[in-house]
Amino acid sequence: MFGKQRRGMLLLSSALGVIVMFGSGALANAADPTYQFNIPAESLSQALTDFSQASSQQIIYSEDLVRGRSSSGLRGSYTPSAALSALLAGTDLRVETNPSGVLMVRPKKAQAALDDGAAIPTDAVEAVTVTGSRIKGETPSAHVITITQQQTLEAGQYNLGDVIRSLPQNFSGGQNPGVQLGATGSSVNNVNISGGSAVNLRGLGPDATLTLLNGRRLAYDSFSQGVDMSAIPLAAVDRIEAVMDGASAIYGSDAVAGVVNVVLKKDFDGLAATARLGTATGGGDFQQQYSIVGGKTWATGGFIGAYNFERDTAISANQRDGTSYLSDPYMLLPQLTDQSVLVSGHQDISSYVTFSVDALYNDRHSYNVATTSLQAQDRVHDVNYVLSPTLTVRLPEGWTASLSGLYGRDTVHGVSDDYISGIPLLHTDFCYCNTAGSVDLDVAGALWEMPAGDLKVAFGGGYRRNSLKDVTYSDGTLNYGMRHSYSGYAEVFVPLVSRSMNVPIVSALSLDGAIRYEDYSDFGSITTPKVGLTYAPVDDVDFKASWGKSFKAPTLEQEYSSKYIYLYPAEELGGVGYPATATALYANGGNPDLKPERATTWTVSGALHPGWFPGFDAELSYFNIGYTSRVVVPISPATSAFSDPQFQQFITANPSVALQQKVIAGASGGLFNLTSGSYDPSDVVAYVDNLYTNIAAQKIDGVDLSVSYTLDLGGDRYTLKSDTSWLNSSQRNNGLATSYDLAGTVFNPPHLRSRTGLSWARGAFQVQLFYNFTGGVRDTRYTPNPNGDPMQSVDLTLNYSAGESSGILRDTDFSVAVQNLTDEAPPFLRNAQAYYVNYDSTNYSAIGRFVSVSVTRHW
Repeated sequence: MFGKQRRGMLLLSSALGVIVMFGSGALANAADPTYQFNIPAESLSQALTDFSQASSQQIIYSEDLVRGRSSSGLRGSYTPSAALSALLAGTDLRVETNPSGVLMVRPKKAQAALDDGAAIPTDAVEAVTVTGSRIKGETPSAHVITITQQQTLEAGQYNLGDVIRSLPQNFSGGQNPGVQLGATGSSVNNVNISGGSAVNLRGLGPDATLTLLNGRRLAYDSFSQGVDMSAIPLAAVDRIEAVMDGASAIYGSDAVAGVVNVVLKKDFDGLAATARLGTATGGGDFQQQYSIVGGKTWATGGFIGAYNFERDTAISANQRDGTSYLSDPYMLLPQLTDQSVLVSGHQDISSYVTFSVDALYNDRHSYNVATTSLQAQDRVHDVNYVLSPTLTVRLPEGWTASLSGLYGRDTVHGVSDDYISGIPLLHTDFCYCNTAGSVDLDVAGALWEMPAGDLKVAFGGGYRRNSLKDVTYSDGTLNYGMRHSYSGYAEVFVPLVSRSMNVPIVSALSLDGAIRYEDYSDFGSITTPKVGLTYAPVDDVDFKASWGKSFKAPTLEQEYSSKYIYLYPAEELGGVGYPATATALYANGGNPDLKPERATTWTVSGALHPGWFPGFDAELSYFNIGYTSRVVVPISPATSAFSDPQFQQFITANPSVALQQKVIAGASGGLFNLTSGSYDPSDVVAYVDNLYTNIAAQKIDGVDLSVSYTLDLGGDRYTLKSDTSWLNSSQRNNGLATSYDLAGTVFNPPHLRSRTGLSWARGAFQVQLFYNFTGGVRDTRYTPNPNGDPMQSVDLTLNYSAGESSGILRDTDFSVAVQNLTDEAPPFLRNAQAYYVNYDSTNYSAIGRFVSVSVTRHW
């Protein structure tokens, strides 16, 4: 691993050196870059948001300044300053650039006051909060990926699950609809229960990525402690922000691999309805989707509401040539019916107080069938809702204080029926019932002014409660777990050098830091710090570095699931030389004494955005995660418990009668005797503790590269955008065990994933072509390990947006999207069981070519 890290650092340092040399040659007097804008008539607040997304320019403005104002829209190619001036035409607002090069919208009277020597109120502008920091107007010292709603729609993606699965840094294992039987890999979380789509950055598990809605947590989905992204209707989404760094110092538990925040549209005037039909050309997965979104703004507030309905038919194994060997019926993709409703609004109670609320409701039905030695039919009904109100007070000198609350619930109710030759064999009725509640107080503002800008801080605290009821109605089994925690945090941003100071080889320099303390009811307290540095040697080059501690609380399923005690013949657990009557007590299941998983994370990145090369942006980042105390089932396989020396630490030889009675008394259902005789304490030669344990360690590192270039040539716009991620990861299950690879092996992330898009636009027409690459994996189930092939596919989208003078087609958008244009099949991997699929369902899809047509009408 050290050699891999050193090679990664050499690659990164060489590339960053090229960036510095490339950027230092910037031409100071080059013309400002131009961008293509297609902003409709809408509220000024939304128009400014659309401007920021189209130009990749950070813009700061006060909601009070733009509230109740509208914009007549903007179409064409403009420099950022010219575009802003056009959007603000006819208002008493103007554009200004601060010392850090950030665009600001300010009242013209502020300039007049400045000319007269008067003080300008500090609340004349209001910055936005970027995911990864609670300080408004400042970006975190880590790699942040932003995906706008417009980008997803132009790519033919209408579901947030599809969006996150296309992200190269994400692994499609965990909770996802396409995950099949036997895809266990290194994680029991590679299983489809609810039909939802959970984020799984770096492949560390859906419970190691924090997913937020407008900066607030949601209820966990099923038992994995992940969050279902697809429950959020895309029609109401403004953008997705993904922080590719640990952030527990800011957000607390789960933010190990990163944070994904779904940001909703805040101000929306109008109504839009979308209808979409699509199907896989190989059969199955016929999709119907209908959505509507509407909103209204007024002088003191606004709201947005969205409804989405989607029905997807299943894909059967007999509809794909490669899986026709599976017994019918067998579904490669389940049947899904999904409905979501979202409402978000804000209202000024006074000139200093604003009340806002977000509410989400999702209802999903899924149906799946797998035929092994028997036929298993699974019907799951998932109901998920969350209500999150916030009261924000604008304090003097630009300070703000926010009091927010949240209550959410995710109920996964399933019915599983097993049949043999059509005869019912087993009926299971279960529920994973999750609840979440929290109250938080956040305060932010500027402490004092420094030569390079304001020293800003944010601090606060809160209370959080989560519970899981895991119940099997058919046999009366009930496991209930609940935890609550109290937290406090502080964050600081210190600007040291700004562009206006004209310091040689230091265009900008800043430090940021955060620390968070949490006290949990089940495992005690934990403190997580983080520090970061941002340095720009010249205006066109930025370097960022961060270091921090992160953690993840054990899942409630790991803590509170049923504990079982079995009596085995000693020889079945690998015992040799014992009497024929020798037995062993074997324990597995939940462990209420678990501690948090801990991680040390650090990143370094370099970004190039040369003013003399308009439209070009590039960022290269290296990440490193040392992840310890991971919760695993320590003995695998159980048949090697006695024979493998690494497992001796989990075995108590010749346990006393008192110990035997204690472990049996604490088990669910007492003792399960799997021997041919009766239980005799004097025959027990060992107690084998295979409960969940904090003992595994993982090492993760890699490189992310993103490149984009936009060229306006005549009346045409050409855009190239590429995202690539290279990942190394390994795991060691205990201190005596041998380390083994995760990345690049079956049912784990591949080493390399990338997605590259090329688009051409002229007026109302746009054509986009995407190339997707997912590296091959080594099949460690067999010796020697065969190497699987990579999967490569091409996506094509055609978009047309009718203008206001198009008659009956006025304000209507049309899109035709083709995913996997050449109908590539998933790479073949030999199935370990006759009833397993012969491909890695966590990395590759069996959908094949998928064609969809959508129409959106705006009012």
